[in-house]
Amino acid sequence: QILAHAHAYRAWDAAGRPGAGCGMALNSDYCLAFSSSSEDRAAAERCLEWQIPLFLDPLAYGRWPASIDAVVSERGEPAQWAWTDDELSLVVEGGAHDGAAHVFVNTYTTRYARAVPGDAAPNVSFEGDMRAEVSGTNFTDGRPIGTPSTNGWLFNYGAGARALLAWLDRRYPNRTFVITENGWGNATQPSLDAELRDLERCRFYRDYVSNVSAAAVLDGVDVAAYFAWSLLDNFEWADGYATRFGLVYVNYTSQRRIVKASGRYFRDHIASATDLADTLDLPSCDDYYANLPRTLDDDDGQQQWGPRRPSSVVSSER
Repeated sequence: QILAHAHAYRAWDAAGRPGAGCGMALNSDYCLAFSSSSEDRAAAERCLEWQIPLFLDPLAYGRWPASIDAVVSERGEPAQWAWTDDELSLVVEGGAHDGAAHVFVNTYTTRYARAVPGDAAPNVSFEGDMRAEVSGTNFTDGRPIGTPSTNGWLFNYGAGARALLAWLDRRYPNRTFVITENGWGNATQPSLDAELRDLERCRFYRDYVSNVSAAAVLDGVDVAAYFAWSLLDNFEWADGYATRFGLVYVNYTSQRRIVKASGRYFRDHIASATDLADTLDLPSCDDYYANLPRTLDDDDGQQQWGPRRPSSVVSSER
């Protein structure tokens, strides 16, 4: 995949670099050490290394992350794993990714990470090789790390987005970061009114945008833009139409679109911002929802709800 991307990048470069850029959006949860032990902290670090760095370290540094390299070496497969000089020339020299300037990040949630006991039987799997056990719930008492969604893997833990950006900024300094996906999904609700009064989605965006803004304004991470997933309810991977991520409700039979309360909040307090500092301390979703009109499924404001610029972007010239 990395080599294929490098070839595609070179073709784009040879064509005169049309458009705004060329790069790959890479996904990462934040991994929070379950305890302060050195073993759990190391497990959390491995959990992070086995996500974005698996793809970006070769492009940025011409090598695999150390923890991944160690596992391959243990298995006696370094020859098949090693980069050839020609591959490194293609991937690294002259750049093969707009990540030389930008890092494109999809992020949704945070999970606890703890070390796998040393006497545990080897588990030949992604997490087994990572030597870490991860979960969105507390390993001891089962409490979720944040408000859980109905889909089983998504938890609202906005502080994780700030911590992830800080970690990536340390690993890939002097880059500009773009959040290319972030959002809240839940099962289809029993009534239209429940779909439209989507308080948890609003809380999710408030928490995550505030933390992304804090990473930029308070921590000094260069954040250029933030894209919400998603503008519209749509077909969601293995969940199909059963899970909805949209700021706008879609009736899949009639194709009617209705802006959800979260979309109204996004319009009024996030998309209307002119600088990331404006979104550091966003208004309460609970207070905003308390003042919504009694009926949300009419056409009031539906056509003119969008801001003057793309609705899913908050940007800052810093």
